Amino acid sequence: MTSSREYDLLRKLFVVMTFFFVIGFWILYYSLRPVICATTNYCQFDPLGSPIGNLDDIVIFSGLAMMLMSLMIYYVTGGEN
Repeated sequence: MTSSREYDLLRKLFVVMTFFFVIGFWILYYSLRPVICATTNYCQFDPLGSPIGNLDDIVIFSGLAMMLMSLMIYYVTGGEN
C-alpha cells in the first residue's frame, strides 16, 4: 500500500515528465522544421496559410493543451497539500 507521500511524489513526477516530454517534442519538431522547409515547398508564402504554418499551430496547441491538462489532473487529484 502506498502512502500519501509516495502518491504526491508520483503526481509531481507525472507533471514534470509531461513537461519534459512536450518540451523535448518541441525541440525535436523545431530542429526538423528547417529540413522540411529545405526539402519541400511547404514553407512558401501562401495567402491562405502555408502547410507548415498550419502544422506549427497544431504543434503549439497540442503541446500547451497537454501541459494544461497535466496541471489540471494534478490539481484535481489533490494539488499542493
